[in-house]
Formats: sequence, C-alpha cells, structure tokens
Amino acid sequence: MRISVNLEEELVQSIDEWAKANFVNRTSAMSVLLARALKQDALVDAVIDANKSLKQISDDSTDRQ
Repeated sequence: MRISVNLEEELVQSIDEWAKANFVNRTSAMSVLLARALKQDALVDAVIDANKSLKQISDDSTDRQ
C-alpha cells in the first residue's frame, strides 16, 4: 500500500540516517521503525495492565488478612 505523509525535516533526516546505518532505503526504514514503535506501545500497555492486575491481587490479599 502506498501512503503519503508530512514529516518534519529533522525527523526525515533521522530516519535517513537510521536507514543508511542499517543498509535499507527510507521506505523500509519507515516500515521497520513504525512497526517497532507500535509493538513497543503495545508492550508498554501490557506491562501497565499487568501492573494493575498485580496491584489488585496484592490489595485483595491484604484485605483478606
């Protein structure tokens, strides 16, 4: 799929530097970096949810004592 986006010049320069360092073109770099960001965001959400669950378990355990 082809999309068009507007990005700040500094961000594009950073992407280009990353692409060059990883021997890929800009399109591949954008795909990899976006996928990583989405996976990282999902992981952070999962950790937050796990923390909430553990806190609830701990609170429930404390209430029973």
